[in-house]
Amino acid sequence: MKQQNTARNLASARAAVHDAARLVTNPTPEALDQSAALLEQACQRLQAITATPVSPDPEERLRAGASLEHLNHSLERLRGVLDHAAGYWAGWMRLKNAMAGGYTGQGEPAQALTAGRLSLEG
Repeated sequence: MKQQNTARNLASARAAVHDAARLVTNPTPEALDQSAALLEQACQRLQAITATPVSPDPEERLRAGASLEHLNHSLERLRGVLDHAAGYWAGWMRLKNAMAGGYTGQGEPAQALTAGRLSLEG
């Protein structure tokens, strides 16, 4: 029974990571929130697996290993998409800073100054 739970948890984690990867390709706030929730669900499934004793059955262990390998590939693809998105965002921030703040003496975009605001009531 514990091995069935392991297989079920692995399948659930893989499905959650797959769905999260699909959602991050449409980066709306809702999709990103759903993606984060799916990744949290995958983490919970993996934590449940670590609490389960390793199966003595070699075939079961091979299947679990193959499933973990597939999960690892899915996570690598997801990481690539997120790294690309982070690089894209960083490029836009550099452009915004250059347009708003000019350049430093070293030729790098200067950090754009933001106006501070203070509101007091009393």
